[in-house]
Amino acid sequence: MVNNEGVEQESLFWQAFHYAPIGMSLISLDGKILKVNPIACSLLGYKEDELRCMYIAEYIHPDDLQINTRIKQEVLEGKRDSYSAEKRLLHKDGHTISMLLTVTLVRDKNHSPLFFISQIQDISKLKKTEKNLSEIKKQYQQITENSVDIIGKSDSSIRFRYISKSCYEITGYSPDELIGKCVLDFCHPDDINKILESHQYIVNFAETNRISYRVRHKDGHYIWLETNAHAIFDENNQLIEVLSFSRNITDRKNYELQLKESEERYKSLFENHPDVTFSLDLEGNFTSINQSFQDTLGYSMEDLLGNDNISNSIIINREKIKYHYTQTITGNVQRFQIMANTKRRKSLIFDVTYIPMVVDKQVVGVYGIAQDITAKKKVEKDLKLARERLESFIDHNVDPIIIFNNDDRVIRVNKSFEKVLGWKAGEILGLNLDSLPYIIQEDQLEVSYIVKQIKNGTPQESYETKRIKKDGTHLNVLISGFPLPKQKRGIDGWAIILRDITEKKQAEELFVRSEKLSIAGQLAAGIAHEIRNPMTAIKGFIQLIKSDLSKRTEYFDIILSEIDRIELILSELLILAKPQTVTFSTIEIHSLMNEVITLLNMEAILNNVEIITDFYEEEIYILCEINQIKQVCINFIKNAIEAMPTGGSLTIQINVKDTNGVHIRFIDEGCGIPDSVLEKLGQPFYTTKEKGTGLGYMVSKKIIENHNGTITVSSKLNEGSVFEVFLPLNSIG
Repeated sequence: MVNNEGVEQESLFWQAFHYAPIGMSLISLDGKILKVNPIACSLLGYKEDELRCMYIAEYIHPDDLQINTRIKQEVLEGKRDSYSAEKRLLHKDGHTISMLLTVTLVRDKNHSPLFFISQIQDISKLKKTEKNLSEIKKQYQQITENSVDIIGKSDSSIRFRYISKSCYEITGYSPDELIGKCVLDFCHPDDINKILESHQYIVNFAETNRISYRVRHKDGHYIWLETNAHAIFDENNQLIEVLSFSRNITDRKNYELQLKESEERYKSLFENHPDVTFSLDLEGNFTSINQSFQDTLGYSMEDLLGNDNISNSIIINREKIKYHYTQTITGNVQRFQIMANTKRRKSLIFDVTYIPMVVDKQVVGVYGIAQDITAKKKVEKDLKLARERLESFIDHNVDPIIIFNNDDRVIRVNKSFEKVLGWKAGEILGLNLDSLPYIIQEDQLEVSYIVKQIKNGTPQESYETKRIKKDGTHLNVLISGFPLPKQKRGIDGWAIILRDITEKKQAEELFVRSEKLSIAGQLAAGIAHEIRNPMTAIKGFIQLIKSDLSKRTEYFDIILSEIDRIELILSELLILAKPQTVTFSTIEIHSLMNEVITLLNMEAILNNVEIITDFYEEEIYILCEINQIKQVCINFIKNAIEAMPTGGSLTIQINVKDTNGVHIRFIDEGCGIPDSVLEKLGQPFYTTKEKGTGLGYMVSKKIIENHNGTITVSSKLNEGSVFEVFLPLNSIG
């Protein structure tokens, strides 16, 4: 069993290694490539056979090699278990790739280094993005310092934390004179409430707001400013600052409506909108684009001005875009999805909104907002595929599957449910949990508890029970249950998988019967001695009482006692030799153990083994199947006797721990069990005995597990072994 698990685990490891979504490789301690997965080959441009002939130093950039060697040495010296670092790796064709390299040292059980596991992830795009962000930051700083408008940052009390140099040209104040001062100190008294309301709106609704108000110039007169402000919050939704863009509109106050179009272009479009935004004139030509347009599609305004060929190459379906444009310039808002090409000829899908741009009740152009939904579409496609695969998995699964909604009503069963349990889907769908015909009535309370655990988010695995088929027969099943999560939070129902383990249970019962027969045969010699001794005593006393019947009445008591002992031994042998009905009853564990010791005491004496008992002072009652627990005790006592061929003592301890259960310990002074054998303990038919079956420990372990108990084994060579059994005080409910 252990070997099979090891093979399975190794198989799972190599599957995970081969199909990992990142590059993986095994590297020897001297840096030679031992094995690589397909992703690593793809990233580096080599075939697997080529890489396996190389050393890691051959594809690490020379400038990164020295630090890699130093950190590798630290890992080998045990100063660290692994390391991650950004590295430049050399592609087969000669170009450099930015990678995140993670190396972990694998050691054996003696902590000696075996090999390295390397993981590589391509971060070239990330590095390019970081570079672009740095450039954007520089551009932003240049715009801020050279802007003709006032760019300011204020805190929650509307005090300036930063203000651009242009404030001097507009207000007469230098930045140093304004930083730390409240905006309201410079505003016209009639505009203070408007500014406060705007500030509260920005902070409370996290939306951009534009207002116009009067500000006192340093020389005493008032000027008009139009401010576009936006609140910036941290990840905890705490206000960081309010970013504002203010311009002097004093000379143009009378033309405010005409400036609205321009203001919306250069404020809303360029500075605040995260999506691709643009404006078109009545001829359909681009008149402005925002930074997101340039970042997403790769075109600048210079590329688009007067160049119809580029405009035509962006849109794939010209007829569709022309239709929606025509509808918009007649005053109708349009929303549609369309595919567009980037400058690099990459196709993207956009969700586009066309809004008529109206000035003095006349449409003067079109305002466009395009959201890149390429990734969303891919997710929808992947989700649809995943849903189809799940449906196929459910329909073709060999195990019965039942799906419930949050009201505990059946909403789906698969074909295996109909085949295994016999009910058609139409007979089950819509039924509530407590009305399901396949659940045994006595199990309803336990089923309710399990369902409660599942709906609380705790999956239930490998719960063994029985269910009723439509023909009335009982089916041994292994139940697994799990919640079905919603896309965001909460659950959208739950599901149960039933696995038919009837054949498995039958095989286990066969193992138990085989072991019983084996034990009965092994006990034959000891039982012969046990019976021969009482028979000798009976025969002797009968001969004695022949001579004087009236004076030897006490001999009859001895004869009857010896006959009772023979009956007890034969009864114990019959219990082991014939199948018994599994019936759980409350048993006093001390009495049970004494009966087993009585059965095996003669065998122990014949092998020069002394059985010592160390029992808890009070009676201990457990709920168990008496014959199965006796079989376990007989197995462990016989094993202990056989482990001491030259004699010794066997100590049997019974104690109660924390009122939860009883601990039974079998402590021998035998030869002990080697670690190599201890690892294989419990495998069917594995034995070191000349006439052993290899089933004894496995059957005993299964019996104890069926009683919700555990078995632990510890052993030292030439000192002895300890077999410890734990059974709950109320082990079967």
